[in-house]
Amino acid sequence: MALFNFEENDIKAATGEGYELLPKGDYTAMVSDYEWKATKGGHMLVLKHEITEGEFAGRVLFDNLNLDNSSEQAVKIALGNLKGLCVAVGMESFFDAVLKVDSVGELESLINAIPEALQNRSFGVAVGIEKSKDEKYGDKNKVWGYRAVEVPVAKTPAKGQRPAFLNKQPTT
Repeated sequence: MALFNFEENDIKAATGEGYELLPKGDYTAMVSDYEWKATKGGHMLVLKHEITEGEFAGRVLFDNLNLDNSSEQAVKIALGNLKGLCVAVGMESFFDAVLKVDSVGELESLINAIPEALQNRSFGVAVGIEKSKDEKYGDKNKVWGYRAVEVPVAKTPAKGQRPAFLNKQPTT
């Protein structure tokens, strides 16, 4: 029995056509996955964000944070983005803990807590377009910053009032 239950004609070859960048703007997203990757100069935290609202809901966006790098400037930029995300989701204490680690191993252990810590937390993400420096690669989306999103809060009825949903008449 075949491992895959598809006909050859059901599978379209990936060509890169049809891939479109997200337009520059602000989006609401959640962290859907992450990876701690080795790089030439150290380690990078790759955050995968999923857009959760609007026309582009379901699209993904990546933020590559060079938290362990020989370039002090790269680390400073990465820490700025990580701090922005932590502030946006109310996790300033997580960022404070990142600043206190003594080793890459300790940083990796702390980063492994990200999925649980960020579960179901929405944030705003400012997205831009970074021009490619190499013709063989196209332009790409770039995370420019993070912001908190307002979560609607249910209004409590005044004393003696019924909640509005109880006032609705049944429909027949």
